[in-house]
Amino acid sequence: MAHLTNENNVRYGIPKVLAGRMNKTRILAKRAMQVTLRDLRYNGFLVTKLNAGYQATGANGELVLRAMRGHTGYLVRYNPEVLT
Repeated sequence: MAHLTNENNVRYGIPKVLAGRMNKTRILAKRAMQVTLRDLRYNGFLVTKLNAGYQATGANGELVLRAMRGHTGYLVRYNPEVLT
C-alpha cells in the first residue's frame, strides 16, 4: 500500500484524480458493468482494460471510473458528477 502521497502521485493506492473528490463506490453485476462500459465508449470516454478490471478517462484525461473485477461482479469507484 502506498503512503499518503508519494512520488508516483498515488494516495492509498487510488490515483489522486479520484482520491481528492467525493466519489461513490458500488458493486455492479457483470452485465451492468458491460452496459456501463459500452455507454461510456459511446459517449467518448476512453475505456482501458487493466489486469484486474477497467478504468475510464474523459477527453481531458480525468479519471471518472475505476472497476476491480471480483467473483460475481465488479467493485466500481466513480465520480458522481460525471456518472449518475
